[in-house]
Amino acid sequence: MRTELGIAPLTDRSLSALDFVKTAAAAGFDATGVRVFPVTADDPVLEYGSTEFDEVRRAVADTGIRVLDIEVCVVEPGTERDFWRRGFEMGAQLGASYVNIVGRTPDAGLFASKLAELTADAHEVGLQPVLETVNYTDLNSFDTAVRLAREVGCQVELDALHFLRTGATVELIAENADLFPIFQLCDAPAVLTAADGGRPSVADEIEESRHGRLMPGDGDAPIRELLRLLPDDAWVSVEVVNARLRAQYDAQGYMEMLLRECRSYLSTVAV
Repeated sequence: MRTELGIAPLTDRSLSALDFVKTAAAAGFDATGVRVFPVTADDPVLEYGSTEFDEVRRAVADTGIRVLDIEVCVVEPGTERDFWRRGFEMGAQLGASYVNIVGRTPDAGLFASKLAELTADAHEVGLQPVLETVNYTDLNSFDTAVRLAREVGCQVELDALHFLRTGATVELIAENADLFPIFQLCDAPAVLTAADGGRPSVADEIEESRHGRLMPGDGDAPIRELLRLLPDDAWVSVEVVNARLRAQYDAQGYMEMLLRECRSYLSTVAV
């Protein structure tokens, strides 16, 4: 059984980075992600050199919680090197191991070039980029992510929801298990259905990803099979962002419930 668990910031976007770190530690999580790059206009993010950033560093030191990764570095056509280097320096100061990368660059050659430069810069400060394959972005294929990771020397994040939505296969994961250092734990139905019963739109896909993920075991993702394929030192990071469930708890209560239920689920996974 995997006993150490991390938690991803998307799980509760109502919290600032500082409050998320403190709450995750108080709930009993072993590791946390820290969001230092903005994804949407209302994302709570850290500013380099800010008082809050200093407070987050102190909270990490005082609680002993590990910073597993920083997120989410979105690579777009106009993304400049200074943008990611500032974030990487913050990650290095927090003691993070990984940086989460999302691709929103339709030009595949341009993205590969930026990724190679980004990976070299991350390695300089002790970070390993992990590509997150997301069904509603330009980087929406695990096959592509695996190929790019092999080419530039980065790795890939395995998210249970995006595994389903991008049509990835267990065989691909099995053949490239060494590339997956983080498993984002959540669940989802095999097929997403729009609210009106029709074909889901991009808005429906985003809504599911950011507000409607299920508890492990409540959906159809082959979680147990995937976990058995991953290296023993791969991290499991909980990312059950579910607005209906969250409304039943305060912030710490929600994280405590997630930790308890996810550990119980993982106890059923034979390794």
